[in-house]
Amino acid sequence: MFFFVSFSGFTPNIRDFFGFQELTRTDNDRLGQWLEEQVQSTHDTDYLKNQAYSLFRKWKVEPPSIGSLKRMIDSAIDTFEKSLYKMTYQQLSAKTCTRLDALLESHADEDSDGEETDILTFRQLLSSPRKPSVNAMEMEVKKLLAIRHLQIPNGLFHHMTPKLLKKYRLRAATETVTELRAHPAPIRYTLLAILFWHRHAEVIDYLADLLDEITLKFGNKAKNTTRKEAVEELERVQGKNKHIINLLKATVNHPDGIIQDTLYPIVGASTIRDIIKDMTRNNREYKEKIYIKMHSSYRGHYRIAFCNILKNLTFRSNNQSHQPVIEALQLIREYGDSGQRFFAANDEVPIEGVIQPKWKDIIIETDSKGMERVNRINYEIAVLQTLRTRLRCFTVNINNMCCIIDFTSTDVRIYFIKR
Repeated sequence: MFFFVSFSGFTPNIRDFFGFQELTRTDNDRLGQWLEEQVQSTHDTDYLKNQAYSLFRKWKVEPPSIGSLKRMIDSAIDTFEKSLYKMTYQQLSAKTCTRLDALLESHADEDSDGEETDILTFRQLLSSPRKPSVNAMEMEVKKLLAIRHLQIPNGLFHHMTPKLLKKYRLRAATETVTELRAHPAPIRYTLLAILFWHRHAEVIDYLADLLDEITLKFGNKAKNTTRKEAVEELERVQGKNKHIINLLKATVNHPDGIIQDTLYPIVGASTIRDIIKDMTRNNREYKEKIYIKMHSSYRGHYRIAFCNILKNLTFRSNNQSHQPVIEALQLIREYGDSGQRFFAANDEVPIEGVIQPKWKDIIIETDSKGMERVNRINYEIAVLQTLRTRLRCFTVNINNMCCIIDFTSTDVRIYFIKR
């Protein structure tokens, strides 16, 4: 005869054998408090479940059923979200809420009306950046100003971890406008606030990349064009040494000869001029040509866009040795709309730590009275080149950038965030 005993009949014996206690209401309360703390940083249910089991093992308490534990975790997350929605909604002004709703409406208007407008729509604010260009610089500045116009408080989500921000940001970005509108006000405004709070930092990141790439672009273009011209000039006087030898032989063989009759038949006058030009060329002349081309390109094409970016970003550095760069940027902002060639004589223009020594004699000019004056456009170019280097070395950074480490490329980029 066989006797069948259910597993639950042995549960008390197993607990006693391992020194565990039966789950009590007090243990449930302790777990609830623990979950309340954990959901502030993660909503990974598998992680929370495994950590809960480790906690029960530490407490020597029999864990609840899988379904019961799942319901407790879901309840903790739900409580956190309700609190988040309520607190966020209370901190958003009526003006901000109205403008967020207007963005949702702009999406609907964009679908129904194909007319272009200067006001950026919901879809445009979330659009991917274009290839580096002046138009891209102007568009990203527009996005930045449009998001700032929403007046979402800077420190609104400083207490949330990047993982949680990503969760709600992706939710807001993937839901349709109809779905977003259907949410109760606290949920709708919280999702939109997180979306655009993070988007603000992303736009700043891309503006920093544009500063980097465009500065490199017009600098390299000037160097390549100057190098190409130098090569073309060299090609015009191919066999230079041979021509010089022939000229020297002619002067030795005909010491009393007339230049026009003796030398020009051997080497033409234009070739002689090219040889003289090539042999008298020096490094300073080469650098000046590069800077003249950069000056022309920057002033005629890029300057307005660069000044708009510098005007709308706040640069900072914790290192005192890099403060001259910060001061130089402030000076450029002040002269953003000026047409003056030089800075005012009484302006304190940071030079040391800002301008590379090789460019000083091109940037600092001497006027007719013997006074040294700083060429404003050339100075701005030098500051942008120095800023590019400092941003890449992270000795100067920008307020409200994302905290991102990108290991996907050979040039690892790290952005620091300040909220």
